[in-house]
Amino acid sequence: MYGLLALFFGLGLAIAALLSVQNATAVSLQLFLWRSVPLPVGLVLIFGIGMGVLMVAIAKPLWTQPQRAKGSRRSRSFNSAEFADHEPEAWE
Repeated sequence: MYGLLALFFGLGLAIAALLSVQNATAVSLQLFLWRSVPLPVGLVLIFGIGMGVLMVAIAKPLWTQPQRAKGSRRSRSFNSAEFADHEPEAWE
């Protein structure tokens, strides 16, 4: 699974590098009234890919739930402590 992910990521970086070599035109990003300094297309692509990878790395723990092993130490100690004070004849 990780090999396939690394292959796609490497392929994306190779495509971005190829585009940046072929097209060295400076582009300027604009958001409302803010405008960036002119940067090469390849640099903008690499920053975009890096920001995407960073955002996924930060967000991934938020949408995955931790997996607990069955019969973990906490659940075993809870089960033994739960019935420690009761006598068997009181249950009948």
